[in-house]
Amino acid sequence: MIKSITQGDEWVNISGGQSVMPYIRLSNNINSASQAFAGQTRWSTNSQCLEIFDGTSWITCNTTNATVGVSQRTAAILHWAEKKMIAEREAYDLAKEYPGVKHAIDNVKQAQEKLDLITTLIKSGSNNDNDDYGVAMSAP
Repeated sequence: MIKSITQGDEWVNISGGQSVMPYIRLSNNINSASQAFAGQTRWSTNSQCLEIFDGTSWITCNTTNATVGVSQRTAAILHWAEKKMIAEREAYDLAKEYPGVKHAIDNVKQAQEKLDLITTLIKSGSNNDNDDYGVAMSAP
């Protein structure tokens, strides 16, 4: 049983539901209010619902359901990541058979490493006007 669900953040959507922590008496089914005590719980065969005695009368428990799902933004990111993952896997599979594909993948890796280094230097406030490749590092 889930005790409670709280709204997460921009990545997960949660709606509906209610926290209910009923005590269910197992020994017998008390039908009359004079025999029941506050907090006692029963299953009503008439309404097909869980009921809780509030000290005066039987109250039908809320029958709403909580729904949990990812936001549209999260779904879009996951779809994008899945496409990238599939494309990368296909390229690596092709690289096993075709040396040209392997060479291209290696070149992309080297270019990404260079780009990462350059952007790190720029973000760190390097005073150098040019990087090791003769590329001006000043912003346009």
